[in-house]
Amino acid sequence: MNLLAKIILFVLIIVAGIYLFLGDPFLECGHGRSMVSRVKADQRTMATALESYFIDNDSYPAMVPMSVYMTVPEHLAAWKAEDMHTMETGRAGLNGLTTPAAYVTGFPVDPFTNEPSVAFWHNGDFFRDVYDQGFAPFAYYGNDLGWILISPGPDLDYDVEPEAEYDATICQPSDRLILKAYDPTNGVISDGDVFRVKQ
Repeated sequence: MNLLAKIILFVLIIVAGIYLFLGDPFLECGHGRSMVSRVKADQRTMATALESYFIDNDSYPAMVPMSVYMTVPEHLAAWKAEDMHTMETGRAGLNGLTTPAAYVTGFPVDPFTNEPSVAFWHNGDFFRDVYDQGFAPFAYYGNDLGWILISPGPDLDYDVEPEAEYDATICQPSDRLILKAYDPTNGVISDGDVFRVKQ
């Protein structure tokens, strides 16, 4: 191997090392977009389950505080989720989306939450660590007129305050909610939540 070939090989190794060391911002953008797409697809699935539940029960599932499912209180504070709720899964004596009738076979997990130990009730028993890779369920707010499913999005904190900003009596999504929606044109990691509302 002549000297020129060694220099070219050395330069290629240096460039590859710098590239690997700094990371590829395009890969990170793609990963963030794929997580947002997953959240939107899972929220569509949950919307179908919620409407099927409503047809059978003439109401939407009960709300429970997010703290019932979360075992690390610091995560609730970090996500600004102390006052957030999620939906009832079907604890003993309470109907939910999974029991006694399975409107959805399992709760989709929110990839923008990372809760190492999530708890839930199934057939009257308390379980932990059920969610894939330890992620938490979507935040949920519902009443007899409608519902909203919320993911904190790439900024990893909740911006929507559903009790104050979601009004099921007006056309949705409302102007107040649209201002809190995640928009990738503001940057891959920008303020805003990924949500779905009853239309």
